[in-house]
Amino acid sequence: MKKEIQYKIAKLMHDEYEDYSRKVGWKTQKKCQTLFDELPPANKEVMLWVAGSILKFIEEAKKEQMDKICADLLKIADAGEIEDMRREVLAYFIKKNN
Repeated sequence: MKKEIQYKIAKLMHDEYEDYSRKVGWKTQKKCQTLFDELPPANKEVMLWVAGSILKFIEEAKKEQMDKICADLLKIADAGEIEDMRREVLAYFIKKNN
């Protein structure tokens, strides 16, 4: 699944770059003025690598956000503002996401 998403991001970046370049009058390399799947291997590899870096950044940001949400929910639970059942559900989701 991750490789599929990485591929989609790389393809989108290539397509958008070529499209926007044309709109602003920027000349890209002739060998890159093609479909993503027809790019020279080195160019395609770079796009996939950058897409993988973007995906990793998003995953890390998502985890950081989840960690903060879980910490905030634990504070609420520790303050006695939710019932025991909600604490059990919260513990389950925290364990599942770690």
